Amino acid sequence: PVFAAAMVGPGLAIDPTGAGRVTATAPVSGVVSALHPHAFVVVTAEGRGVLVHLGIDTVQLRGAGFTVHARRHQDLRQGGAVVTWRPGGVAAGGRSA
Repeated sequence: PVFAAAMVGPGLAIDPTGAGRVTATAPVSGVVSALHPHAFVVVTAEGRGVLVHLGIDTVQLRGAGFTVHARRHQDLRQGGAVVTWRPGGVAAGGRSA
């Protein structure tokens, strides 16, 4: 509902394919302002934040299956590794990747 109603602003969804490991990268250059295994926010120098949320209801996994590569307050370049996960494992657990 949060994403469907655009409560956090406009967005888009990407349905990852495959059963292997996938690394989510910084969509923009900036500072990591929030970081969880299933989600992160990067804030640009201009003050715009970009939220990346990996899967639906993945907070319920409490970090299982996710490897975090970044840290909060870290400067990242666009394309820098943030989290590695297995979308196929999320889907196998009954959640949307």
